[in-house]
Amino acid sequence: MSTHVVDFTTTDSTAWSSEKTAEGDVKVEEVEFYPAAETDWTKPTRVSKAEAVRSTIRNNPRKTAGIVFLIVAIPLFLGLLSRALNHNTHKSTLITSSTDTHNNVSTLVSSHAAAGHSAVVSSAKVAVATATATSTATAAVTVELSTKRSSCFPLGSATLPTSGAPDGVSRDDWWCEANLMYGFMGFSYPLESSNCDDSTNSFSAISADFKAMKARGASMVRIYAPECRQVSVWENLVQAAVANNMGIIVQVWWGFLDDQDLWETGQANIYSLFTSSDYAAVAPYVVHSASFGSEPIGDGVDGGPSDFVVDLAKFRKKMNNWGIPVGISEDWDRRETAMAMNATSGTGLGWVGTLVKSNTDVVHAHVMPYYHPTTAPEISDAMPYTEVYLRWLRTYVGQPIFITETMWSSENDGGHSRGADDDQIGLPEFKTYWNWYSSNCALFKELRVGWFMHTWSDTFEPGFGLIDTTGDAKISGYHPRTC
Repeated sequence: MSTHVVDFTTTDSTAWSSEKTAEGDVKVEEVEFYPAAETDWTKPTRVSKAEAVRSTIRNNPRKTAGIVFLIVAIPLFLGLLSRALNHNTHKSTLITSSTDTHNNVSTLVSSHAAAGHSAVVSSAKVAVATATATSTATAAVTVELSTKRSSCFPLGSATLPTSGAPDGVSRDDWWCEANLMYGFMGFSYPLESSNCDDSTNSFSAISADFKAMKARGASMVRIYAPECRQVSVWENLVQAAVANNMGIIVQVWWGFLDDQDLWETGQANIYSLFTSSDYAAVAPYVVHSASFGSEPIGDGVDGGPSDFVVDLAKFRKKMNNWGIPVGISEDWDRRETAMAMNATSGTGLGWVGTLVKSNTDVVHAHVMPYYHPTTAPEISDAMPYTEVYLRWLRTYVGQPIFITETMWSSENDGGHSRGADDDQIGLPEFKTYWNWYSSNCALFKELRVGWFMHTWSDTFEPGFGLIDTTGDAKISGYHPRTC
């Protein structure tokens, strides 16, 4: 992983909130208004909102009543609808919200009917019908999504068979839909020993780690830096995933070694999973997606972005044949001309980002305020940085989003300098960072973002792991909240 310092948020953060208004707020700067006393209806007089309201009050008390009704009813309805959309997806609560919306607006209709405001009552009945239909439809969709999330793989009850593929279900129906894959997904799992006989590459060690991750709420594992260049490590990973009913994200890895052509061997080994007699049937049900490199743009692998994208397109075509979505595990906040994932202005994609987006299906994002001390000098700055970044991804890339690499070091001597502000490195900051991730379900649900903790242990990445070198968790009882 390359260490770099880039100022990501040069644009005003209000750009991300400028479209947000208070619940029910209806902005009308000027209106088309026909004065009641006028007879020339072909050329309306353009007046201010205030003048329109004053004239209506003066000339038409019934229209006044209508305006008052709308001012009261619309914010009430939109407020209730907003709360229903953001509430936990429990069927009873949603139905109650729908009923409350109907009842509140119906009460207002009844009061206007009693006062003889027939025109207002007629308009209001339409509003009641629309409110009820919209709220009911929203409730139905939300309940349906909740039901799907409870039964699909890997978040729900779907269970991998001990051998072969699941019976009678396609890959598309097996995996949870992209809009359901939000919140904590699991851990980033380094396999940095190039010795394929090393215990860390064995089935028993991998499966034991998967089991421990599962106990802390993980449903998937993102594979990182697989230095072993034999197919055996991928077979062990698939077996461990089946044994623990988990999904994995595989990775084509260029590597830490001088030989930068080893990625082709790793790629061939991944392909073999989908063609071998032992794993071809189950592999599509275990492998969620594939990363073509880890920071390949930042590291300038494969001859640079233009040549890299050619090989990316070939890999994607091959993996898509088996139904596997492809992304690159990368920083989308790079603005340097030679590797511009992000436009220099911060709005839109750079030339490299445009090429990558056109040749990928999913975002495997590196969201790393840790390595951006200019923008996020203190731990408290990391959270706003992350939200702005994610909103940018949702706006300009638009693919399913997973944060596959984000971190904070618990120790200053772990070999991971920030480049500046290293006084913000330590166990208290580590805890703050990950507790923030665990407690921000609302954000991840809104943007439909899944995240992985980088990394599972300190074995290969000292300071970053949840589990220290003695086998103890650095955050006692840490079990990220399930969104």
